[in-house]
Amino acid sequence: MDEMMFRGWAVDQKTITFVWDIRDLAHPVMTGHHKAPVRAIDHNLYVHNGQVYMSNYKSGLRIVDVSSVAEDPTGSSFVETAFFDVHPEDDAIGGEAVFGGSWSAYPYFESGYILVNTLERGLFVLKQTNV
Repeated sequence: MDEMMFRGWAVDQKTITFVWDIRDLAHPVMTGHHKAPVRAIDHNLYVHNGQVYMSNYKSGLRIVDVSSVAEDPTGSSFVETAFFDVHPEDDAIGGEAVFGGSWSAYPYFESGYILVNTLERGLFVLKQTNV
């Protein structure tokens, strides 16, 4: 909830994803972070085939290529490759760091389809075309 409370790297309310090295579970190390281009609160994140599928509440599904993490664990080379905005009404103000919108996503179908469920608008079935 750092985005809602204007804390740390999220003082501008843009979603922050922290990168952790957990090879030693007794001594995890935060190695960096990735900042989304819009304001929102992150919720559920799933890693699949070098990409992170992020449900970022009002900004919807954001897909970030994290395949460079082994070479660059700072997160600075992560790239957003796609997104699906489930609440475009707030785009004129740059998004909102409030609850609502996308709750979760499921990117694990062999077909490549991605399910995104939302609190207000139901289920979306998507397929990323720029893979």
